[in-house]
Amino acid sequence: MDKKTTNNGFTLIESIFSITLIVILATIVTPIYQVLNAKNNLDVTVGVVSQTLRRAQFLSVAISNDSNWGVFLATSTVILFNGNNYSSRNVNFDEIFNISPTVEISGVKEVVFSKFDGTPQSHGVISFALLGETKNITINSKERLFPCSQWTLYC
Repeated sequence: MDKKTTNNGFTLIESIFSITLIVILATIVTPIYQVLNAKNNLDVTVGVVSQTLRRAQFLSVAISNDSNWGVFLATSTVILFNGNNYSSRNVNFDEIFNISPTVEISGVKEVVFSKFDGTPQSHGVISFALLGETKNITINSKERLFPCSQWTLYC
């Protein structure tokens, strides 16, 4: 009688080869993922701050609550507030938005818009930096907010 043997399963060499291949791919992909995630955090932070500034300007022009509206930038939050400045604001109307704590924010930290016309009471640039990449929002006296540059709407 002839017995046929069948091999079911993997050999040790095949298993080691498969695990090595997975480790090599993970080693290559992880840094790429981290860079893409950091760039996404930077883009999301610029978008949140830009939209919050536009909302504050809109609420000021609409004379919501018969007051000025402004934006205050903290380490990991953006605060939309009602009042002439952040320290004397009406805390009942605060809207708090979380942003990535890894993004470094510099420049103007508080922007208040005048009621009726929505002109900003402070001017300057808000800079966002992460992993060597920088994006800016310019606030000028002509009632306009310019993310990154005056010619582009988005970075």
